Amino acid sequence: MSELANAPGSGEFQLEAFQFTTDTGPQGEQPGWLLTENETDFGLLFNAKSDGPFVKVAFHDYVINKATDAVNPRQIGTKAAANDVLDIPAGASHRVTGLRGR
Repeated sequence: MSELANAPGSGEFQLEAFQFTTDTGPQGEQPGWLLTENETDFGLLFNAKSDGPFVKVAFHDYVINKATDAVNPRQIGTKAAANDVLDIPAGASHRVTGLRGR
């Protein structure tokens, strides 16, 4: 799906709808989705206030620092990532796929 949009002061731009697909985990479970905004973390870089609570480093903060409040709980944002925890034994494999636009 694609639609033309117009934002005051920004001109026209194209909106695209994507269907996100991934493989299921070893037990058939779907990964969770993490969403945030594509905004710089001014607090981290410049010790200044960021424009909003959901910034570019959200995925790192969520996965590495276990900061569950780093990603948007409403599941909206301009950046998305599949979040899947896999326990892969030595010698085994699991295919991880990318996102496909439709």
